Formats: sequence, C-alpha cells, structure tokens
Amino acid sequence: MDSTSNDKMNTIDRTAEQLPWKARAAAKRDECLSATPDEWRLSEAFLASVSATSTSGTNLVEAGVIAKSGVLSTKEVQLTGSNTAAQLVEALQSGELLAETV
Repeated sequence: MDSTSNDKMNTIDRTAEQLPWKARAAAKRDECLSATPDEWRLSEAFLASVSATSTSGTNLVEAGVIAKSGVLSTKEVQLTGSNTAAQLVEALQSGELLAETV
C-alpha cells in the first residue's frame, strides 16, 4: 500500500472513531454493499416478495427463499435443505458425496 492509501485509511479511521456507533455501522454496511457486485445481490423485487411465515420465522430454507432465489442449483438446494452439516460431513467421509459437490 502506498503512502497516499495509508494516509487515506488513517483519515478514515480517525473519522470513524469520532462517529457514534450507529453511524459507523451504517458506513460499514454501505462499504460492504458497495464492494458486492450487483450480480451477486438478490433483486429488490425478489426481496420485497419474501415474507416470513409463522412456521418458518427466519429460516430461509423453510420459507423457500433459497430455492426461489435461483442462486443455487436444484441439487444444491436439495443437499443443503434436507441435510444437516453433520449429515453432509458423514456423506463426505463415506465417499457418498464429493467436496466439490457440497
């Protein structure tokens, strides 16, 4: 990193230290969003269509959000939606699944 970049980071750090935590959190959230390519994000229309049910709560798999998003293939949705992490590890250890698949 060159000295100009370091100076800029130091200025940002000093400015951040002076902001209340809510403003710092908002700034960090904005920074993360701006670093995420648009094609990696779910559309606003899709997000608006998502609603939690009384049974799913915040479980995105149960709510069907993962399957509807198009981010994962049908096989990936089946693997992640019907297996626990322990089951996936067991299937990997037995050779039933490959790490590449999971």
